[in-house]
Amino acid sequence: MNHEPGNHAAGRAAGHAEAGHAAAGAATVGPVRANRAAVGSGAFERAPALLAALLYGLPLLAALWFGLGPAWDAGAWARLGADSQAPVALALSVWTGAASTLLSLAATLWLVAALHAGRWWPLIERSLGGLLA
Repeated sequence: MNHEPGNHAAGRAAGHAEAGHAAAGAATVGPVRANRAAVGSGAFERAPALLAALLYGLPLLAALWFGLGPAWDAGAWARLGADSQAPVALALSVWTGAASTLLSLAATLWLVAALHAGRWWPLIERSLGGLLA
């Protein structure tokens, strides 16, 4: 730019060019803000997600309500305590849980020890993401 005192046209042209860039930037930002204002608070954009959450969550809440309803009944707890098979069932449940956990841990340790640094190990590492998903 030439800012000599006698060259006013160059200064005006440069000023208009800078104003043009500023106007172009405002024009780019302006419609984006205008479009966001036209959509509103985004309720229409969130409606499908909210509908999916309700369709998924309402049956779960209903099952929880009907499933836990008897848990508040003192008579049901009294009948459970009076049942002669309750201690055996509880012991069998604890035994099954502990045995399955220990067997899974033993199988995992054996597989990792047997296959680590072998030729199949890179394939196993690559497939872990899909297995854990």
